[in-house]
Amino acid sequence: MQRLVKEDVLVLPESSSYDTKKLWHLTHGMQRLVLPESARDAQRLQELTDELVIAHKQIDSIDHQLYAHDL
Repeated sequence: MQRLVKEDVLVLPESSSYDTKKLWHLTHGMQRLVLPESARDAQRLQELTDELVIAHKQIDSIDHQLYAHDL
């Protein structure tokens, strides 16, 4: 089967032998690859958000101490 690639899009000829079942398996396999990566990204984003909250609390604490000592 001849495949043409145009601007990063796979173009299948009209006479393509890709039927509905084959396309379903192809997209299902792609989802199995993408979903775990997306979950890892979401987990990492939550970790970074938590770290940012901790950093803000530490900065506020230092700021309060400096103000208390009139620095």
